[in-house]
Amino acid sequence: MPTVCTTIKVLKDGQYILATGTYKPRVRCYDTYQLSLKFERCLDSEVVTFEILSDDYSKWRVECWNPRIQNRVGLLDCALSSVTADSEINSLPTISALKFNSTLTMAVGTSTGQVLIYDLRSDKPLLVKDHQYGLPIKSVRFQDSLDLILSSDSRIIKMWNKNSTP
Repeated sequence: MPTVCTTIKVLKDGQYILATGTYKPRVRCYDTYQLSLKFERCLDSEVVTFEILSDDYSKWRVECWNPRIQNRVGLLDCALSSVTADSEINSLPTISALKFNSTLTMAVGTSTGQVLIYDLRSDKPLLVKDHQYGLPIKSVRFQDSLDLILSSDSRIIKMWNKNSTP
């Protein structure tokens, strides 16, 4: 990490190590068999703690905490919410991009090419957009002055109105 490593977790099989750090907040995954960095994701806010939810590194969700009561107030199952009736996916979606617009609005990009917009007061997404290529979402940005959301994968950049219907 460029500055400080705050949390480290080792997967059950010992092959991967997940570490979070600060400046710029990020999570890194190390492969102990290859002695290499598998991936790194930069985040908008500092990670206080995290849990590994599967036997591999692919599942680690989004949880909302209220610091006033020091308790979890919400849990977003982004993988399940990204699957719609007309989605064609071949694997379980994971989070590949995340961006907050305000304290209550968040966009989540998935590894299967969907973008979900959440109001953190609800566990259901306000909007689900599919890039239609099945490629991981690399970046999500809010452009407030035009009420747009920009999302990109390795093939295209989409711009769409955040108040539009799916």
